[in-house]
Amino acid sequence: MNPIKKANEDAKLHTRKLSEQKLKGQNSDREKAELRAHDQAKIDAVWVYFTVKQFCERHQAFTEGGVRHNIFHEKINGLAKSGAVVRNGRRVLIHEKKFFAWLEAQNTGVYHDS
Repeated sequence: MNPIKKANEDAKLHTRKLSEQKLKGQNSDREKAELRAHDQAKIDAVWVYFTVKQFCERHQAFTEGGVRHNIFHEKINGLAKSGAVVRNGRRVLIHEKKFFAWLEAQNTGVYHDS
């Protein structure tokens, strides 16, 4: 199974278990906060890189041409500084979380490292 799909399934299962426990009132507020922090760390530990084509299929608001344009001009538009684009040989990979952080920074004028 694809590691990303497996992580998503694990997160869904864990969330379901937390919801059931919450309904039963088995966890204290502190335990719930620790569980949420653990879940987020688990999700962040999974590398979320996509090719341009995969990224555009996953996020249909973006066209391949538009994303490739941003990658071509990455040194001018700040995309390179954000670390959202990684190259492995000829393959260009996009880190989803960093890309969206860069995109949000385009509207505010300030880049927030995540």
